[in-house]
Amino acid sequence: MTIGLDDVVAAETSLSHVDGEAGRLIIAGHDLEELAGHVAFEDVTAMLWDGLVPNAAADPQALLGEARRRAYAHLAPLAWRLGKLRERANEVFRRGGKEAVAAMLDDVDVDPNR
Repeated sequence: MTIGLDDVVAAETSLSHVDGEAGRLIIAGHDLEELAGHVAFEDVTAMLWDGLVPNAAADPQALLGEARRRAYAHLAPLAWRLGKLRERANEVFRRGGKEAVAAMLDDVDVDPNR
């Protein structure tokens, strides 16, 4: 039985590695002692960024546009549910019935498997 967080992987990353037994922190393949005081913050950031962002030299607006397209593709299946919820909310507020808000939420199907 282990005590504490020994052998627990909280997250995986290719940016750094902690060798707790040896007391080493490795950043982008370099020991921290090798970098600290010798390499500018911006240069270390560039080392971490290199390879992390695909096509980093590309137009940032184009990269953002592609990221938005991918995000919206994931959200599209929820759009109809949100539309139904908005329609029902408008109906409830037109009638002015505050107690109907709870009923509104009960009436809307938010099952992600449908």
